[in-house]
Amino acid sequence: MTVTQAVIKRMDEIMAEKKMTRSQLCSASGLSTGTVSSIYKQLSRGVTLNTLSTICKGLGVTMSEFLDTPYFNNLDGTNV
Repeated sequence: MTVTQAVIKRMDEIMAEKKMTRSQLCSASGLSTGTVSSIYKQLSRGVTLNTLSTICKGLGVTMSEFLDTPYFNNLDGTNV
């Protein structure tokens, strides 16, 4: 699994727990729909820490809570 794939899985997981849509995440975080779409389409070279921090704020979780999942334990070393 790549870093971006792990981020997407974790975003989906937390959004499902909070019954939140991507649109609601954009509103809560201040990220553009284009940024979130780029992450989901894996068009960018990865997710920056600044973007991840903004996502976490929008999701209402800390960065530690976001990363506290097995998804990030066995990454293949690639960003995309």
